[in-house]
Amino acid sequence: MGVHNGRVEPIYLEVGQRLRRARLAAGLTQAQLADRAELSRTSITNIELGRQRFTLDGLVRLAAGVGVDPAQLLPPGDGTRGRTLSRKLRGLDPEDQAAVEKVLLQAEATGRGVKGGRP
Repeated sequence: MGVHNGRVEPIYLEVGQRLRRARLAAGLTQAQLADRAELSRTSITNIELGRQRFTLDGLVRLAAGVGVDPAQLLPPGDGTRGRTLSRKLRGLDPEDQAAVEKVLLQAEATGRGVKGGRP
């Protein structure tokens, strides 16, 4: 789960909020997104609330389900990215941290990084 020591981890909460905005913008219900992402509706609810962890493959399926690039569901990068990202990733295991950082760096390298806008 995205809950660690009784609290929701900030990165999962932010990704969940961005997913919800993207889902609503796409005009989808949680059940419709669940179908597209091959998850349960309950999982979509928990992901949107930041209570459920998911894999990078899951991130890709969720993004495809709402019609956005996976990087658009990740926290924005800016001049304070290292400090901000470090704070948001606190509590994740090192493998998850490295995976998220890799996706963000790839998005920046291809010019598709998120600049703080909504998905």
